[in-house]
Amino acid sequence: MLEKSSLILDLQNIINFCNEDLFDSDENSYNALVYALFLLKECTNQGQLRLIMDTLNLDDDTIDYWFGDLFTEYFWSLVYHFGIDQIDELVNFLKQEEPYTFCKEQVALALYQIYLKNPDKREVISNYWTELLTYYNELPSDSDSIDDTYFAFFVCYITEPTEHQKTLIKGLYDKDYIDEMMNGTYEDLFEIIEEERDLVSIFDINEDSLEYQKEVDKELNNKILADLLKKPQTTKKIGRNDPCPCGSGLKYKKCCL
Repeated sequence: MLEKSSLILDLQNIINFCNEDLFDSDENSYNALVYALFLLKECTNQGQLRLIMDTLNLDDDTIDYWFGDLFTEYFWSLVYHFGIDQIDELVNFLKQEEPYTFCKEQVALALYQIYLKNPDKREVISNYWTELLTYYNELPSDSDSIDDTYFAFFVCYITEPTEHQKTLIKGLYDKDYIDEMMNGTYEDLFEIIEEERDLVSIFDINEDSLEYQKEVDKELNNKILADLLKKPQTTKKIGRNDPCPCGSGLKYKKCCL
C-alpha cells in the first residue's frame, strides 16, 4: 500500500510539473504527461479529477505539444475514469469560457460515454444536458463563451433527446450558435449516431505510441535517403598505386589494368 501511495504521489508531481513547464526539444520527453496520466488511471480514480481539469485548462499549443493526435482520440477516457462520480464538476467545466474547443469536446464526449455505459446514470446526465442547453441558449450573442465548433460536438453527443431538448437544440441553430459545417442543418443532426467507444488503457497508449514512432522513424529514414540521392556524386580519380576499389588488396595497376 505504501509503494502504491508513493507511486501516486510521484505521478502527481510529474503531472503538475508537465502542466507548468515544457521540456526542451528532447523528443523522448513528449510522452511524459500522457504516460503519467494513464499510469495514474491504472492506480486510482479517487480525488484526481483536479489534475485532469488542470490539464484541460492548458492552452491549445501546450495540449498539442504533450498529446498531439492522441488528445482527441483518448483523453475522454481519462475524463470518464476520474469524473464518473463527479459529473457535476464536468458540467461546470462545460460552462467555462476559457477552455480550448477540443478540451470541452473531450468532456462532452466523456459524458456521452458515461451515459452509454452506465444506465443508472442516464437520467442524471440527460437532466444535465437540458441544463447545459438552457445555459447555452441564454448566452448573449456577443458572449465569448459561444464556441460554435464545440456546440456542434456537444449537440451530436445528446442521444435520444427529449422534445424539450430538441427545442433547445433548435434554438441554438436559430441563433447561429452552431457551426453547420460540422453536422449539417438541424434536420441532419438526428441522422448522426455517435458510437460507443472502448475505454483506453496504458497498454493501448503504449502500442499506439510505438506505432507512431515507427512511422516517424520511417519518414525520417526516407527523407535522409532522398537527401542523399539528391546530392551530386563526386568521383575521385584512382591512382595507379592506390588500392583497387574492388577490395582485392592489390594495387590498382596490378588488379584492374
